[in-house]
Amino acid sequence: HQAGLFMKLSLCLGTLKLQPLHGEFSDGEGAALGPQSLRSEFQSLSSRKKYHYVDTALSWWDARTHCKAKFANLATVTKQEDADGLLQALPSTGNYTWIGLHDDLTKWWWSMTNISFNNHRNYSNWEMEKIDNISSRDRCILMKTSGTWQDRSCEEEQLLVCYDAKKAAEFVK
Repeated sequence: HQAGLFMKLSLCLGTLKLQPLHGEFSDGEGAALGPQSLRSEFQSLSSRKKYHYVDTALSWWDARTHCKAKFANLATVTKQEDADGLLQALPSTGNYTWIGLHDDLTKWWWSMTNISFNNHRNYSNWEMEKIDNISSRDRCILMKTSGTWQDRSCEEEQLLVCYDAKKAAEFVK
């Protein structure tokens, strides 16, 4: 059943490239992978998020509505792996894109989870040391292709990145 397992992993995960190597699996570079390595690779890939870059400029609120209707929500970035995957989904043209972080004038919140950013702060990548969220117009966060975050008016129209909770382990441009 090794060939069946190989095909199933290839079709489901897309990014994990396993090749049979004399009845075993290799990592594509000739190194044999045992059952534990396969399990680790599968768990790592299945925990990744799938991001969709949307090449349409919308306000943050309209972007959130669009992402909720088509996928799950705007992108949530809570660890370096999320940031790396998000950057893979972005074109390298220097565009800004909305992500799911916003400020309700008391706290920063992730739109998808309603988790307070202030209480659940594993990862951040602010462009400046001090964020200018004093004015009520700078309440939503966009990400640059460098991976850094900036606060902007939620009314600005920017491109967006959505997160798809139903289809993990793949990044789509």
